[in-house]
Amino acid sequence: MAFYNKKYTDDCRAWISKNQNLYENTIDNIKSFLELGGLLHIYGVAVDNMPDKSLFLKYEDYKKYVKSYHKLIHSITGVRTLLSRSDSPFSIFSSEEDVVFFCLSWVIHGDFYETLIYQIIACYDYPKFKNRQRELVALKNRFIFESILLGIKSLDDWKKYDKDMKEIKGWTVLSEDFVAPQTLRQEGEPPIVPATDDNKKEGEKDNTVGNKTDKAAFLNMLKCNDDKKKAAVIMAIADEIKSNNTGERIAFIKLALEKNAMIDPKLSFSPFYEALTESINPYMEGEKPVSRVYSSKIYSASWCLLNRTDDNCRNEKEKTQLIELNRICEVLKAAENNA
Repeated sequence: MAFYNKKYTDDCRAWISKNQNLYENTIDNIKSFLELGGLLHIYGVAVDNMPDKSLFLKYEDYKKYVKSYHKLIHSITGVRTLLSRSDSPFSIFSSEEDVVFFCLSWVIHGDFYETLIYQIIACYDYPKFKNRQRELVALKNRFIFESILLGIKSLDDWKKYDKDMKEIKGWTVLSEDFVAPQTLRQEGEPPIVPATDDNKKEGEKDNTVGNKTDKAAFLNMLKCNDDKKKAAVIMAIADEIKSNNTGERIAFIKLALEKNAMIDPKLSFSPFYEALTESINPYMEGEKPVSRVYSSKIYSASWCLLNRTDDNCRNEKEKTQLIELNRICEVLKAAENNA
């Protein structure tokens, strides 16, 4: 695979060629010196200097998403400030430009993502992360998703890494609910045409559903009987979000669709949100749904609460949430049945 921006690919490759020993020695030093907090800092430097027009995960979004992890990780591991101390692994660079090129080069051309994922999984067993493993899994999946989207790693690369880590450490790298994205195209490349029923090879599995963010993607996700019913459900969803555009409402819509068996419950939140946003856009009168990150956090936190089988275990807030979830379920069912 190749990073989606050819200029940055070539610039970083040229920098590595010119500084091969420095590049390799710095990576070796960093792997023995830094844990997850330091790797997230390197990632931030790289993302902040990537071309941002097509970038899936911009630095501001990154900062919002990992801010709480970053503080907690730093407090646990005592990661030192990377660019200011004399013992920093970056102190060997002669300029800040070289630091930027190193970060970009390692992320785009090296094993940075594997190193990052390794450290995230290692945190599962840290005492202060014992109750946050679900959130760390979401963080891991987000970075794997992005690496595939940007063309830095392929799904096959991660399957191989998953197999290796299972054999070496007994770790699971690829979650069962992980859905790979469609890779961003190199500049000047023709668009990727997904296989149709006519040109798909016999027995070939359709992996395109849920991986695109065009208007058809959400139609493909919905398991209603026909397109008319699907359109009615989409309009009902748009009305729900317009009346209360909050992360909780979007999270409950996904839960309701799962409860009504209208979407695959294993579908990850990110492709769901992207496809949903595209499909309801014509009905939103210019208003955009609230943050995917915020909605995803509420979904992750609410899933267990709202799927308990013992109603006696629920507190008052959870009982209110269940009433709201059931109301949305009925709204979507009625939209489908009355279409």
